[in-house]
Amino acid sequence: GYTKDLVLSGVLVNGIESEVSRQPVFNYIGSEPLSADNFQGSPVAGSVATMAIRVERDVQSLAGVDLEVSYDAALLEFDSLTAISDTTSPGVNATQPGRLIISLPDSRPRAFQQGEAFLRVNFTVLPAGDSSFDSQLVVSEALLNGVPAAVSNQPLFTYIPVSDVRGQALLWSGAANAGAPLTGEV
Repeated sequence: GYTKDLVLSGVLVNGIESEVSRQPVFNYIGSEPLSADNFQGSPVAGSVATMAIRVERDVQSLAGVDLEVSYDAALLEFDSLTAISDTTSPGVNATQPGRLIISLPDSRPRAFQQGEAFLRVNFTVLPAGDSSFDSQLVVSEALLNGVPAAVSNQPLFTYIPVSDVRGQALLWSGAANAGAPLTGEV
């Protein structure tokens, strides 16, 4: 949410101008309309992993979204964006490693149903050592149709170093995307 100071002046009480002794404050609390998924795809170095951003409730007319994604640039490298609407040309500022500023203006706003993804962010997984670990990403500064929006779920990426694997390997039960097969060149 955010807070905005309001300024009242020229207030008349019974036709007489009165001084405002305390100015009001407007507090807006976002209704958590956005959610960021944990990653789909392989957590193996050299492969592409995808994070979807979804609406948490029905949106009758999604005309634009702005948001920021912070991530570990030693683990992930921004690859591309995929907008779900064919009337959207997403813009992204990826000049600072570990930070994306994304803008999705839509020339023909459309409705999205609860849980429907409107954006997919693709990352290339970088080699990050010989141990498995989780890395939290942060989706923030979200605006939905110009109104601040909270993000109800922050995505988690599980890194898995893979070497000398024969046969099929699956993510362990505690990992993001548990049970998904590991893919990629090993």
